[in-house]
Amino acid sequence: MNENQLDELYKWLHSQDEGEETPAKPELLTIRLFKEAVREVEGNEGDRILASFAENVLPSLIQQLVGATAKGGQFFEYIDAEVAAGNRKPLDRRDNAGDQSFTSHLLNGLFPTYCILKLLKTDTPETNPVKRHCSETEITLFIASYILHDFDKFPDYSSWLADNDPDGKFLNRDWREKPPHKDEADNFGREYVAEKLQEFGLDTLLGENWESHIDDIIWLSNNAGVKYDADLGLESRGLKPKLDGRVRGTLANLVRLSDLFASVVKRPSDVESEGLGDVLRSLSNGQFKFSYHSLSDNRGVLTNIINNALIDAHPREFYTPLLYLPDGVVYLAKIDAPGIDTEEIPNQVITKIKHLCAERLRLKPTGFSRDGKGFKFADYYWLFFDAVELMEVSIEAACKLIPSTKSSSAKKRSDSLVAFQKAGELPSHLKVEFEEDYRIDRLAEFGDILCRKIWDSWGDRFQTSQKELPKANRKTLPQLDLTQKLAQFLGLAEEIPALSAIQSLKKTGGVPLDWYYLAAQYFQKNRGLDEAQVREIMEGIVAHGASLIRAILAEFTLPDGWKDLRTYVSQVVSLPTGAVVPPETKSFLVELTRYQAAKITGRGRENVCAMSSSSYTVTEQMEAATLFTPQVYSNRQILFNAQAAKRQICSIWSIELMLRQILMN
Repeated sequence: MNENQLDELYKWLHSQDEGEETPAKPELLTIRLFKEAVREVEGNEGDRILASFAENVLPSLIQQLVGATAKGGQFFEYIDAEVAAGNRKPLDRRDNAGDQSFTSHLLNGLFPTYCILKLLKTDTPETNPVKRHCSETEITLFIASYILHDFDKFPDYSSWLADNDPDGKFLNRDWREKPPHKDEADNFGREYVAEKLQEFGLDTLLGENWESHIDDIIWLSNNAGVKYDADLGLESRGLKPKLDGRVRGTLANLVRLSDLFASVVKRPSDVESEGLGDVLRSLSNGQFKFSYHSLSDNRGVLTNIINNALIDAHPREFYTPLLYLPDGVVYLAKIDAPGIDTEEIPNQVITKIKHLCAERLRLKPTGFSRDGKGFKFADYYWLFFDAVELMEVSIEAACKLIPSTKSSSAKKRSDSLVAFQKAGELPSHLKVEFEEDYRIDRLAEFGDILCRKIWDSWGDRFQTSQKELPKANRKTLPQLDLTQKLAQFLGLAEEIPALSAIQSLKKTGGVPLDWYYLAAQYFQKNRGLDEAQVREIMEGIVAHGASLIRAILAEFTLPDGWKDLRTYVSQVVSLPTGAVVPPETKSFLVELTRYQAAKITGRGRENVCAMSSSSYTVTEQMEAATLFTPQVYSNRQILFNAQAAKRQICSIWSIELMLRQILMN
């Protein structure tokens, strides 16, 4: 092959097929997630302006302003370093030291105002300044003006001033001691604004004639505030905005509203600030107002569910969520919006938790585990299921925990029974020898959880609840030996005497030897059953057990277990009308007394929640309800206390950990 042929072969090997697509340019995950979030928000479908912003402006904004702070955080770091070095005195005020990234500052102000703008254009029966003055052009000018309203705080503004300083007035200037201002730029900063419009992709958003709007953008960015943040004399000094003064006034109000959202609102109740309300009244002609809900406590997943339940409690025809904060939500409300019914809020939260968790637990029985004593499950299952439903959930759990590949413990259980027989504690005629078979393990531990862990536990819970009632009102449960009834269902009625003998054994260590014996006898009679047939038997056992206990469950009811959560929700939720339940000192005094009593050794000591002090019910946390096992180290435990192997936990933290285990595991 000659040199020319080699060249042709190389070109052919490295050429792209006509149908082959050019690989997409890699995109930062943060940018991609932001773009998806903007597109997926309800109401953004088909919004050309927002789509252009997400595609052309947002990526550039994030990349250009990465690491930049909006409110002087870097300045305070510098001041602290100077104070530490002994070069200056500490500042008297630090109330504005809290900071956020520049990108967060801009987006937190833009999106809620843009939502208000859209509603003012489409969802008001009467006219308003936005309806009259804002077409697509004006809306894009508002966006561009707000993005640039603090251009004198951009990281490169001081260097741009220094590079465009023919007179040397910025020579050797300490920009930290004397920060730059907008009015220090020659020609009103037109060149700098033009650069930023292109760097941020705002020129694409504004369209082909973007350069003709520079003076309007400068005017709006200089009048985003009042008093010190306004410069109404720009026109007299030579600026030539093209927009009508009334239109500029409306856009300036939109920019001002965005800036207030980003600067003032740190918690939901801040929306009651007079400045925000005044601007909204001006823009809406009094057709809208702000509302909110706030939470005084933040737990995590539980807080998120309470927030979502409260959002659902605000009717969408009157309330539109604007800002989502960790401790609540700010809404745009129609002026005639009805008040929120607070009585049903706790029940709405509970309904939402049940909806989220119950079906998840049916599909994936998180919180079920197995040890040498059989199956066990977290107490929170009682919050979502009655005894029959819990038996049904146990089918899936048993099949998952003892699959066909699991090594069997049946031989060990047989050896234990043989040892008891040799010791004379069991009749000699019983056939207690059986081999390893995972089906024996599964059926035995499944039967045990139905009878001992579910039915007997339900009875114990009922008896405990009866102690809260006057003796005259207490009820007695009818006697039902569920193990014997299920043995009869399995065709093992003749084994009931043997069953009773095994149940009377001492020192079994909690191992369900009675059900291992029954399971072994059942598979001795019914050989060769496959996986599907074993599951069918388990379903039959549950159906028969349910037929025996349903009438009892209907007559004898238990408290639903949500009492503490109802109290908690009522205490932490606040609306513009005030707290759902006004704060009281009683719960604080209970918490304080419990904390002091927890330090006592011996009589009089009280258990205290290991997560945080609490006035709610405190119980021992079961291992099946922990996120990690063995249990993690906990505070608030008495040192060198043998009883501290398991920590105590209050009912509210127990629900929070339950939600993390079910929804996040």
